[in-house]
Amino acid sequence: MSKILPQVLVLSLLALLIGAPVLWRPAESVPAADAKRLVIFTPHNEQIRQEVSVAFNDWHIEHYNQPVEIQWRVGGSGEIQRILLSQYQAELEQAIALGRDIEPVGYDIVFGGGDYMFDKYFRRLGVEVENPDDPENPYHASVTQPIELPKDLIDRVYGDGMIADARTYDPNGHWWGVILSSFGIVYNNDAVDSIGTGTPSGWNDLADERYFRWLAMADPSYSGSVRVTYNAILQRVGYEEGWQILRRMFANSRYFATSSTKIPLDVSAGDAAAGVCIDYYGRWQAQSVGHNRVGFIAPADTTVYACDPVAVLNGVKGERLELSKHFIEFLLSYEGQALWNFKAGDPDGPLHYELRRPPVSHQLYTPELMARMVDPVNYYDMARPLKEGTPNYMGSVSVVLHAMAIDTHDDLVAAWRTIMAEQDPARKQAMLDVLDQMPFTQEELAARPDAWDQDSDLRELDRIAWTRFFAKQYKRIVEGDI
Repeated sequence: MSKILPQVLVLSLLALLIGAPVLWRPAESVPAADAKRLVIFTPHNEQIRQEVSVAFNDWHIEHYNQPVEIQWRVGGSGEIQRILLSQYQAELEQAIALGRDIEPVGYDIVFGGGDYMFDKYFRRLGVEVENPDDPENPYHASVTQPIELPKDLIDRVYGDGMIADARTYDPNGHWWGVILSSFGIVYNNDAVDSIGTGTPSGWNDLADERYFRWLAMADPSYSGSVRVTYNAILQRVGYEEGWQILRRMFANSRYFATSSTKIPLDVSAGDAAAGVCIDYYGRWQAQSVGHNRVGFIAPADTTVYACDPVAVLNGVKGERLELSKHFIEFLLSYEGQALWNFKAGDPDGPLHYELRRPPVSHQLYTPELMARMVDPVNYYDMARPLKEGTPNYMGSVSVVLHAMAIDTHDDLVAAWRTIMAEQDPARKQAMLDVLDQMPFTQEELAARPDAWDQDSDLRELDRIAWTRFFAKQYKRIVEGDI
C-alpha cells in the first residue's frame, strides 16, 4: 500500500496539471441551433477571436434577432496572402472556363493582416488570367469586393480617413480599418541587464554587439507585422542607416521565427533578451508576466502607425453577404470598437481578455472614454507623416533580407564574429564598409517590385544574385580579403 500511494499521488498531480487549463479557461458558448454561420480567415490570436465571437453574437441578436456562429480559419498574414491569391487564381481560371462569375473559396471575410496587403495585393493587383482574344487586357479579379457603409458611420468613425499620411479605409469600400497598430521592441529586464545594454530605447540599440545571439527576429515573408516594422526602420531612420541597423540586428539574431507571436514568448522566458513585435503582442506579454519582467517600447519618432482592416471576399453573395456587412458594421460600432481597449469587466469592454489594441474610431478618443482604456494613448496625436518622397520598401524588404541575412545567416554570423573580434579600429571600419555594401542603389531597389509584378521569374533571379553577392562579401571579411 505504501508503494502505491506515492504513485497515485503523482498521477493525481499530473492529471491536475494537465486538466487545470481546461477546467479554468473561460467557458466556450455553444452555438444556437438556428445560428447563422460566418467563416473568417484571420491572423488574430485566440483571445481576440473569443471576445469578438461572443460580442458579435450578442450584438447581432440585439439588432437582428438572429444568433451567429463564427468559424475561424487561422494563419499568419503572409500565409493568408499566399493562400487567398492562390485560391482566387484557380477560381478565376475556373470561372472563365465555365463562363460564370467568381464564387467563394471557402471564406466570407478576411480580417487582419495590415493595410498594405489589403490595398495592394487583395484590391489592386488581385489575380489575373491571360486573355487569348486580347493579350493586352487579361482577365482580372480582386480578392475582395467593395462594401457600402452609411456615410454617417464612416464620418463618425474615420473623420478625414487618415492617420498621418496613411489611409484608414479604402474610399472604394474594398477594406475598412478596424484597429490601429504600431511596432516596437519587447525586452526582458533581467536579460538586458545581464548583457549590459540596459533598457533599449531605439532600433539602433539592437545593433549593439552585446545583443549577439540574444535577439529574437521574425521572417518577414511569413509575418506581415514585422515586414511593416522593417519597412518602417528603412523609412524613418533612412535608407543607408536603416539597412545597416537591420543587418546587424539579423546578425545578432538567434533565429527567424515564422510567427511573430513566438518572439514575446521567448523574450518572456529569457530565451532572448529582446525582439521586434507588434504593439499588442508586447503589451500583452508584459501584462501577462508582469512589467517588472517584460517591457515594451515603441521607439519615438521612428515608428509607423497603420490600421488593421477587414474586408468581404469576392464572390460572397446573398445571405452570406448581408451577414458579412453586419459583421463590419458591428466592428465599427461603439460596441465593436470599445471591445479593443476597454478594461475587462467594464460594462462595454471584453469579458475575459484585455485586447490592448487602439480602436480606429475617433469617437472613442474623448477624455471620458480614454479613462476607461487599458492603454490610454491616442495614435492619431502621435503619428507623424513621412518625409515627402520617402520610398515604400514593403514589396522588396522580404527578398532583400532573405538574401542579406536569412539565407546567408551562417556566413553573416561568421563575418560578424570576425568584425567583433577585430581590435584594430581602422581595420574594423574597413570590414564594416565591406559588410554594408549593397548590390543595388536606393532608386534601383524602389523600382524592383513593379518589375517583379510584370515578371515573376525576375524576383527569384534577383534573390539568387543578391544572395551570392552578400555571401561573397561575408566570406571576404572572414578570409581577410578587404
